[in-house]
Amino acid sequence: MPTISSGDVIRVSVRLSMPQGQDHVNVYFFESQGAEASDDTVFAGDVNDFIDVLYSRFNAGFSNAVTPVDIKIDIVDFVGGKLEIVENIGLFPFTASSFGPSNSGDVLPPQDAAVVKMLTGLGRVFGRKFIGALCENMQNSGVPDANLITMAGTFISDLLAGWTTTGTTDFVSGVMSDKFKAFVPFIAGELATAIGNQVRRKLNVGS
Repeated sequence: MPTISSGDVIRVSVRLSMPQGQDHVNVYFFESQGAEASDDTVFAGDVNDFIDVLYSRFNAGFSNAVTPVDIKIDIVDFVGGKLEIVENIGLFPFTASSFGPSNSGDVLPPQDAAVVKMLTGLGRVFGRKFIGALCENMQNSGVPDANLITMAGTFISDLLAGWTTTGTTDFVSGVMSDKFKAFVPFIAGELATAIGNQVRRKLNVGS
């Protein structure tokens, strides 16, 4: 049974399977605004429900060959100046209800992705989400099309709104800042004006 106190931060790693065979992973951080006590399955279900809707914002852009895989949840904190897992809540199947990729177009190369930059208002403290497995009709000559811009706007709004568990605990979205050794909430977001190229990064960098 996880017991999450106000101020605790959870790291949520979401994995999809891309049509070309690669995994697509994004990492999210959420800070608890109140105590939450439930069994692992109930809490994971709350997380799954938020991610399910969050990713559904790109249903019309994701290739219909994309499949959800799993969601890993950990409580994390800075220990001795280094970000560490304080408690592993578990690895759970990503159960899709709202999320249903539907684009039947040709898929962009696996390293190409729309880049969503989440801002904190503090210099050089931000998060980046790489939305890969998109189809070519979501861009024109490397520039996101109007549909993709609209999808990204709703995705950003969802992240800024955060989520509430069945135990009525609110979670806000942000980033664990190496600069400040603390969680910093997001206050705004923007979609990059060009399709980006995702490369393998160190754990938590740009998360």
